[in-house]
Amino acid sequence: SDVKHYGTENCGAPMGSPEYRRLWLNQKANQICESVRNISSNLSMYDAHAAFAAVNYSLQSRPDFILQLYSHEETESFKASIKKSSYLKLTT
Repeated sequence: SDVKHYGTENCGAPMGSPEYRRLWLNQKANQICESVRNISSNLSMYDAHAAFAAVNYSLQSRPDFILQLYSHEETESFKASIKKSSYLKLTT
């Protein structure tokens, strides 16, 4: 069956049905991990310090912001996906 889940993104946060938020969090985790992989592998070929700074000071804020918005229960799969990317440390 084609069940639709409605929601929207406002100021970088999903708002809508619980299923919409879950799908959004999964998609965002994949995007963050892909960004970390691309930036760290491409930038580290030229400058390891720049790659470290980009990951720790820029990319780290993305999952931290999302984790502050929602309960631990809502973000379990998000956290699990982010933890697979060993470059990021979750602070919340």
